[in-house]
Amino acid sequence: MKSRRFFLAFVLLIAGFLSISYLLGFEEETSKRPHTHFGGLPLPIVENSCRFPIVEPHEENIKEFVNLYKSVRCGSKMPNLASVDENNVLTIHYELEPWKQSRTPPFRCEYQALSGGLHPNVTMYELAEEKVEVLPNQPVFVPYDQFVVTCRNTSLVGLINDDRKLNDSVIYTKTFVGFARSQEIPQVPAEPTRPSLAILVLDSTAKNQFLRHMPRTSEFMQKLGFVTLNGYVKVGDNSAVNLMPVLGGRSILPRVGGDGAEILPPDEIVDLENIDFLFDFMKERKCVTLFNDDILDVRRGLFHYPNETFDGFHRPPTDFYFRAYHLYNTRHLVFPAVGGQCMKNGDINVARYLDIWERFSMVHKQKCHFSFNFLTGLTHDESSNLGVIDDRLRYVQGYSTALLCCSNEFRKHYYEPYKKQRPKVQLRFRNELKLENDKTMRRLDITGESGPLK
Repeated sequence: MKSRRFFLAFVLLIAGFLSISYLLGFEEETSKRPHTHFGGLPLPIVENSCRFPIVEPHEENIKEFVNLYKSVRCGSKMPNLASVDENNVLTIHYELEPWKQSRTPPFRCEYQALSGGLHPNVTMYELAEEKVEVLPNQPVFVPYDQFVVTCRNTSLVGLINDDRKLNDSVIYTKTFVGFARSQEIPQVPAEPTRPSLAILVLDSTAKNQFLRHMPRTSEFMQKLGFVTLNGYVKVGDNSAVNLMPVLGGRSILPRVGGDGAEILPPDEIVDLENIDFLFDFMKERKCVTLFNDDILDVRRGLFHYPNETFDGFHRPPTDFYFRAYHLYNTRHLVFPAVGGQCMKNGDINVARYLDIWERFSMVHKQKCHFSFNFLTGLTHDESSNLGVIDDRLRYVQGYSTALLCCSNEFRKHYYEPYKKQRPKVQLRFRNELKLENDKTMRRLDITGESGPLK
């Protein structure tokens, strides 16, 4: 009996010692965390010591579901006959590739302005009646922001009553976007302390998927000093639900915090014209604005579905709004029509859409500008496709620009439900902006380490 009591006392003593050691260690560890020392910041006193589970990007149990794609090639029998530079100057030229030169018949080319995509015809584009012919090797300025170039076969097929009959079949079609009206839009210079803003959203991509498929971009973003908001979570399985709070500060979901002023009326079509979007504030600052949304489907696009909630924009929301361009591509040029990553002329879809962002940033680099870029088609059905833009994305940077990179709702949750609520949100600020807003930046560092931004 004595030995049993001695053994029980010994066990209790050891357990007590371990418990005290754990509590002391936890307190010491918590005290070392930067987010528990507010240093006089005007913040609510919160313990904020909860830990997020860490899931490795390369977990063993998902390897069979992951493909590390790094490139995509698009073949085309269509000759390359047109190019547009950053000043919206169109040049019609002859095919460069020898094997295509012999197959390219005599041709003539023309362009037509593109427009449309607004309520009530959000699924339709409009082509201007005027067709402007452009001769080879004679560059011309195109005064439109969206247009289609079409080239037709002019081979003679016969004479009927001395009337020449030409083949007239289409041998080349390509859409272009530019910024022809830039000089007409009031703009102020970009300032380091009042910078431009670029937002890039990658559809159906979780934080770990970004880390897994974009290692070089992730490393580059870390070197640039991006702040990662580890506590950011999605709020629903729909792009509009997740991005309305980001772009408009409003919500279509039931209230989960605050005073409810941000909640839009339920069971009503959202009036997008009466929401103060981020790009509206930027326009008030005399910043030129861009909305570049890869719609994937003519019935889709941000704030265009579900039909009982959204019916699209009634007027262009930004200075440059390219829904008509994406509608034309989706209806006629994306190949294959479902899930295709290529255009019929041989271009890679996502490369074209990144070109828009890059060219917009370059053309307006000395001016205040805002761009919202939503890439859907690349990753909507397969997040592994993301690696295709790893090298490219590193170089899309602008002068005096704050950059927000985030992911949207995502599919194919192979494991743990925690992961499917973890999109990736990273922000980059100019050094001058950091210095002028030191307290705000320190707060971002705190929330970026351990909790959501309050």
